[in-house]
Amino acid sequence: PIRNELEILMAEEGLDFLTLVDRLGTVVFRFHNPPASGDNLLNDPFIKSALEKKEISGTQVLSGDELSKEGRSLTQKAAIQSIPVPKEKPIRKIEETSGMVLKSAHPILDFNGEILGVLTGGVLLNRNYEIVDRIKNIVFKDAKYKGKEIGTATIFLGDLRISTNVIDKEGNRAIGTRASREVYEHVLGKGLPWIQRAFVVDDWYITAYEPIRDVQDKIVGMLYVGMLESKYALMKEKLILLFFFFSMSGMLIALTVSFILSYMMLKKRV
Repeated sequence: PIRNELEILMAEEGLDFLTLVDRLGTVVFRFHNPPASGDNLLNDPFIKSALEKKEISGTQVLSGDELSKEGRSLTQKAAIQSIPVPKEKPIRKIEETSGMVLKSAHPILDFNGEILGVLTGGVLLNRNYEIVDRIKNIVFKDAKYKGKEIGTATIFLGDLRISTNVIDKEGNRAIGTRASREVYEHVLGKGLPWIQRAFVVDDWYITAYEPIRDVQDKIVGMLYVGMLESKYALMKEKLILLFFFFSMSGMLIALTVSFILSYMMLKKRV
């Protein structure tokens, strides 16, 4: 019955993995990969915190080996081939096998409040588009300019796009492309937000990048939201033209009124 309830929980929450650990940190059961058990997770900061009776949630990067223990399907989903793009920071790594996950760990207590173990689970963000598409729909409402999305959002593992709605020239999501060198150095190197124009895959955008940190405060990636610069420039031009129109209209009205008043005063004198 407990397993059935947990399977329902996994389905409702859309969890990619769910693992039961005993009070010593040893894996008792992996729901997506039952044969893989017996390893110890005491070095995992999520497990360590939950065994101290503290619930914890956050971001974590799991290696390919760690993902394979949770299920082979996660390993396949996480693997991303690197695709060269202009202005990126050169890198030798051709394939990324690690995965970024959103993860929670909850202590399991007996009736006396003593720790029995930990239940931990999470969602793999590699090729998971729910968050980035929700951001785009809320902020930009699916607006387009010359057939191209005006607004885009991306989750990066390091400088690698693992979840995005930026579209490449072939019409595919630009998974496997990397951030520009200047963004890499500013956000990942210095840990600072980037809020200015940046080259994104094949075009210029007005952008905002924010470092993503894990529960140990290590920078593991970036969250990006951007607006197509050409559309922004067009809006800027329209505002300038509109301002010029109203300025010229104001001048013409002022000149007309001045002429009428002068004419009326001159007529009275005559």
